[in-house]
Amino acid sequence: MAASAPQIRKHIDVLTEFEAEYRAFVKALEEERRTGISPWSKEMVAEKRRKLVVKAPRADLAAKASRSPCLVVREPSTVGGGVRSDSLPAQIMDLDRDGPGAHEDGLRIPREILDYIPRPVR
Repeated sequence: MAASAPQIRKHIDVLTEFEAEYRAFVKALEEERRTGISPWSKEMVAEKRRKLVVKAPRADLAAKASRSPCLVVREPSTVGGGVRSDSLPAQIMDLDRDGPGAHEDGLRIPREILDYIPRPVR
């Protein structure tokens, strides 16, 4: 059964809010890793993290309702390459898993999540 217009609007609102908050979180992590100084206090980071963890299940449902392809995170081929996670709640705090390489900052998966989240066309 197709979603109604109000349901679609609600999904868009949930995803838009989550995406904006997660983008700010990832941006703060990027700045901290680049400069060594967090733009947020430790308490603020913990609060932002908690809010994202609480909102992630609804955002995951909204993304799946929009029929977005599911982001699947796999283990590196060196350890078998199996699926590690295929849901947004399991992935949003999956940090520091880029693998070897001097140029990586551990935020590859968060960036992929931001690319994965459907965004309304403006």
